Amino acid sequence: MSKNQNLDIERKQDHIEINLPKNVEFTLKSELAILTIGLQRPPKSRNCYGAWLYAGFVNEKPDTIKTFAVRDVAPDIPLLANIGAVQLNYGVTPKECQYLVDVVKADALILHLNVLQELTQPEGNRNWENLHLRVINYLSVPVIVKEEGYGLSKQVAKKLIGAGVKVLDIAGSGGTSWSQVEAYRATNSLQNLIASSFINWGIPTLDSLKMVREVSKDIPIIASGGLKSGIDGAKAIRMGANIFGLAGQLLKAAHTSESLVSEEIQLIIEQLKITMTRYAPAHVL
Repeated sequence: MSKNQNLDIERKQDHIEINLPKNVEFTLKSELAILTIGLQRPPKSRNCYGAWLYAGFVNEKPDTIKTFAVRDVAPDIPLLANIGAVQLNYGVTPKECQYLVDVVKADALILHLNVLQELTQPEGNRNWENLHLRVINYLSVPVIVKEEGYGLSKQVAKKLIGAGVKVLDIAGSGGTSWSQVEAYRATNSLQNLIASSFINWGIPTLDSLKMVREVSKDIPIIASGGLKSGIDGAKAIRMGANIFGLAGQLLKAAHTSESLVSEEIQLIIEQLKITMTRYAPAHVL
């Protein structure tokens, strides 16, 4: 295994170990958490929320990539492969992306945009110049682009849709602040100060959702960033999202037990069902 692959694995282990005990959320409260709306069932075209699984990093440890192959235990739900978009500027080829998709039998490939996180990492990949998404036309599955806690702007959404991206995960500010995580990882005071400067940076999830929906009424949108419950998910769907995502609670539950993860998921599902009911007038409080 190369030095870079070891570094990637150590860095992601750091991210997990920091997220578990520390408060790494934005200090500004998510607008979705305080939003009160008159709830109505959304149009059928947007009523496609459900479960998704993520798998894989093609550039980390090739000899263990098959451990991400979980299709046998998740035969019926969408399964998404995932790499950092910047890796396309560091030698990851469309052929390797297709290999990842094939190994995990993924339904789509996520390219995640974590620009600010990379820029606040001492070892971050900083070459985002002329990032070419030619992989979109090479793959046998659709490409999803996902922000990483800083939101998608209207301009970026237009470019991505124009390039052929099929789904956008807006991942706005309000949840985990990855610059806060990198501040904890800093090895000196200057690195800490730089990362800490951007703790509340980004487009809030609700604002990003509105921006992207203005660009396209049809593009499927995944709303994430600061969502804590099925109630928040219902709000996001009501405001124009097709699907919602959250991770922090599940990471902490997974650190305790599998049964707690199942309980947390069931709680989210029941909250969503109750909130989305069509049989009684309601306000989301």
